[in-house]
Amino acid sequence: MINSNFMSRFTQYEILHPWLRSHTLYITICFLISGYCLYSQAIYHFAIAINRVWVSFFLMKNGKTKIGKLGNRLIWILPIFPLLLVSPRFAGTMVYLDLGPGVIFAFYNETWVKSYQSIAGPTIVLSSSFFSFILTLITIARYRHLLKQIGHNGIAIQREMYLLGHATVTLFFELLVGGYYGTVIFANSYNLPNLLLLANRSADYVIDLSCLVNPIALLIICKFVRVDFQEFWLKVFGKTTKVVNISSSSGNHRLSLPP
Repeated sequence: MINSNFMSRFTQYEILHPWLRSHTLYITICFLISGYCLYSQAIYHFAIAINRVWVSFFLMKNGKTKIGKLGNRLIWILPIFPLLLVSPRFAGTMVYLDLGPGVIFAFYNETWVKSYQSIAGPTIVLSSSFFSFILTLITIARYRHLLKQIGHNGIAIQREMYLLGHATVTLFFELLVGGYYGTVIFANSYNLPNLLLLANRSADYVIDLSCLVNPIALLIICKFVRVDFQEFWLKVFGKTTKVVNISSSSGNHRLSLPP
């Protein structure tokens, strides 16, 4: 969201246009950061979905598997994957196009970089959100099976259902981002600079709204997230909750008492 403000919204101030035109490296770096953030978010959502479905299938099994150990190691190199995906943009140079009085638009000068950006963005975002949603459904089905099999309480299932609600909200915004990329492809194919500008301006607001709604939706939907959020801010202000471990026949439980 910060990068979006420094990237697109700066071009809306005509007083900054001379400086932006003479410092194209600035907007080039902003576009690189934007791509890295976009691909990172998509990959992390997919990785979290894989981790949750993995836990649901191996929840009742003791010990660590070889694949599980491999997964723990792969977590540490997750930040490298979006860097590889965004690497073709390093070969691109940004230029500005005049779209009218006081209106400029930045885009990659190299055709192949522009094409890669238009294709890789929607492909990665939409595919990761789609497969993450499918894995979430599999996770819920697995917990339902465990519930019927062992007769345990439905706390884990309820948690997954709440997370499914948040995954739906996330999917909605990722579909909007995918629609933005579709509009970019159409505008580039038929040389429609005004439509391209409208798509980019709209994408700024979609990203801002997504950054605002996603965490709030998670706090509303998931009680355990609200508890963690509350404990975090209590610690920030020097107050802590007292945690008491309670042992019972069904396992260990944590009880948080207010300060």
